[in-house]
Amino acid sequence: PDREGFAFDNFFIGERTRTVLLENFTNTSETQITQRESDFLKTFDVEDDEGTVLVKINYHTDFPGTDPFNEVNKVDPSARALFYDIDQTPTAIIDGIIGNPSGLPFSEWGRTSFEQRSLILAEFDVNLNVTTQNGSILIEAIPTPQNNAVLNQDLIIVAAVLEKTVSLAQLGINSVPSGEDEFEFVLRKLLPNAAGIILNTEGAQSQIPMNTVTFEWVPTNVLDLSNLAVVVMVQDQNTKEVYQSELLITRKSL
Repeated sequence: PDREGFAFDNFFIGERTRTVLLENFTNTSETQITQRESDFLKTFDVEDDEGTVLVKINYHTDFPGTDPFNEVNKVDPSARALFYDIDQTPTAIIDGIIGNPSGLPFSEWGRTSFEQRSLILAEFDVNLNVTTQNGSILIEAIPTPQNNAVLNQDLIIVAAVLEKTVSLAQLGINSVPSGEDEFEFVLRKLLPNAAGIILNTEGAQSQIPMNTVTFEWVPTNVLDLSNLAVVVMVQDQNTKEVYQSELLITRKSL
C-alpha cells in the first residue's frame, strides 16, 4: 500500500486464435506407460478456453515392436518421427517445438505447456473444406498469414486424414501388449506425403488469403468412412514450429 505500484508497457487484450496441435507417437507393444498416457490423452481436452482449440494426432510407430496400425501405414509415422528425431514411445510434442527433453511423460508436463502455448496468437488462419469426388477425398485449404514476418520462413503445408475412434474388436484382435482396447485420432494418411507441400509465399501479404492448396486421396485401410477427421497444418520446415492447424470432423460418410 505504501509503494507506487507497477505498470505493463506491452500487453494485448483479445480473443485467442491458436489451434494447438498435439502429436503423439505411440506403439501398442510398449507395456510400461502407454495405456496410462493414452487414457490421459483421451481426457486431455480444452475446457472454457475461449478461442482455443486442441487437435490431436496419434502416430503408431514401428518401434519398439509390432503395432497393427503401423502395419497398414509404415511410411508416414516413421517419416514424422524422423522429422522430429523421436526414437521412443510414448512421446508427445506440442506445435512441433514443445516437448520434454527430460523424458517425462506428457501427463506430467503437457497441461502447463499447452496453456502457455494457447496464449500465443496464431501466425496463420486456415480455411478448410472437405468434399468427395469419384471415390476420392478432396481437401481444400486456404491459408491466410496474420503477419508479414512469418512469410520470410520456409513453410510447408501438410494434411492428415485420421480415424476418430477405432476399437480392437473392429480390427479383429483380442488384445495388444499395451493393454489398450480403444484408440482415437489414429493417423491413416499424410498428404501428399510426410514432407508436405512447399508453401509459395511470393507476393503473399498479411491478412490476404493465399492460393488454395488441394489434396486428394482415395481412402484405403479405413474401417469407417463416416468416422474420419481431417487436419491441415502450416509448419516451418526448419524450426519445425507449427504456425497453425485446422481440424474438420466429418459428420457423414465420405
